[in-house]
Amino acid sequence: MSTLSPDKPQPRRRWLRWVTQFSLRSLLLVTTVAAGVCWWFWAPKPRVEPLAGGQLQLRRHVRQEAGTNVIRVGSMVSGPSAVEAPIYTNIGGWQLNDEASDPLVSGRFRGGIPSGNWTTWYPDGRVAAQGTVAIGARTGVWRVWDESGTLRSEVTYRPTRERVPLPTPNALFWQGSLYAPGLNLETANRVVGAGFRAVRLGPARSWRANGQLEFEGAFDDDLRHGAWTSYDEAGRITEQGEYRRGLREGKWQIRDSSGELREMAFVAGRTKTEHAELLARLAAEMASGDLRRQLAAETLIAELGPAAIPALAPVLGGGSVAAQILVLRQLARFEPPPLELLPQIEPLAKHADSRLALRGMQLVYLLAPERRAELWPKIDAAQRAAKDPEVAAEILTQLCDVDSQRRQEIFLRLVERLTGNPIPQGPFVSGVYDPNTIMFVSGLNWAPLPRLKTDPLPLLVTCCREPNVSTRIFVLHVLEQMIERGPAERKGLADGGVELRWPIPAEVKGILEQAQFDPSPEVREIAAGIGKVSATAAELQRGYGPGFF
Repeated sequence: MSTLSPDKPQPRRRWLRWVTQFSLRSLLLVTTVAAGVCWWFWAPKPRVEPLAGGQLQLRRHVRQEAGTNVIRVGSMVSGPSAVEAPIYTNIGGWQLNDEASDPLVSGRFRGGIPSGNWTTWYPDGRVAAQGTVAIGARTGVWRVWDESGTLRSEVTYRPTRERVPLPTPNALFWQGSLYAPGLNLETANRVVGAGFRAVRLGPARSWRANGQLEFEGAFDDDLRHGAWTSYDEAGRITEQGEYRRGLREGKWQIRDSSGELREMAFVAGRTKTEHAELLARLAAEMASGDLRRQLAAETLIAELGPAAIPALAPVLGGGSVAAQILVLRQLARFEPPPLELLPQIEPLAKHADSRLALRGMQLVYLLAPERRAELWPKIDAAQRAAKDPEVAAEILTQLCDVDSQRRQEIFLRLVERLTGNPIPQGPFVSGVYDPNTIMFVSGLNWAPLPRLKTDPLPLLVTCCREPNVSTRIFVLHVLEQMIERGPAERKGLADGGVELRWPIPAEVKGILEQAQFDPSPEVREIAAGIGKVSATAAELQRGYGPGFF
């Protein structure tokens, strides 16, 4: 039996050297193992919920939030009782299955907002629609198939933040207006329901059931724009021409009942003959000198839009003051305002009639940005002296939207004007606005604010530091409506008694905490009551994200 000499080195085991020797390979191995362990312990666990009496099954990854929803249950006989339910936020895979566990809708959420690839299926397993979602809205190309598996449409979308009018006749703010740079998007989504929608932007095509192309064209901001062509079932062209912002414009080829393609000319969506007749009628109404007829002509102006300018221009040079004010008011609503009329509008900005001069300065302010520094002090003085607060508020709202340099100052003037002209106080029950009324509490005039396109939150944050008590009260009531009205207006809400306590965004929370130490007792009282909301939304207790269908 041979033995190794004790003075010779012992051979090292290969596997031990491979593990203990520090190298990039060892570091990568340890990192991979650690990542796998972390994922196993911290990955959100799927939550399975039966829906519709067990006919549907919702499988989703969620995160439980702090706090609970207080749900009122019971009947008129037994009396109401309160049950607390946890609040969940969707943060991963989301799948709706039928009773056989076959998928009907599948996608993903990120921080409570739909994101990534989404697919819907027919009950037989065929794909119905497929595309990508970003920030809760469709983006990119979406395809739709019929039940036989035939491709029926391809439409390009993009997400855009939009203020959707609430159903109540005098809703204060639009859904989604709470989101602003620096505000946590997930928190804003839970408070106001994301506020994003998809608009059609780019190429679009549609096919008939037999596979024949039905139409092809493009959209711009959800309106048909550019060249469009339509076909019949045999593949022949039925209509061909150009759209401008959703209206036919220029020369079109249209197949008539005899089967022949005829050329027709369009102006702003009407045939050239129809447009000429409507323009002549508008010119006659504006030249009549009768104020009632001129006011009635506003309907024609709205129908024609910028195409009405040829009939409105003569009034600026020789009409009555009332007619000139009417024309200037309508021109300010055109997008973009008519720059070619600036030489005729400039003299009106110096008119002896203060009402006409204010409207004239408004148009010059919109058309000539280089003159805004000169005009703003004059407009500010004129709007302060104006007797009609609605006119002043309308002008300030529009200037606030277009002038980013003076936006905060103009918004403050708007708030001052609104707080200085109260309207009668309306019903306000248990701290919640009654949607069946047309007035808000506190006697403040809120009407112009929904017309503001600019994000109001940063402007309100600055206004809450104003020394004027009425301004601070106004800001608190605006924030209250933004917080408390948003959840009640989500899509697909069912009737029911649900009292919800929603988390308040960090920026707004800071304002409220500061307001609770305000020198004014009224400000402190209002701030202490903000944050509680009553909504008729039994679906909300389940913590679903924004609409996904």
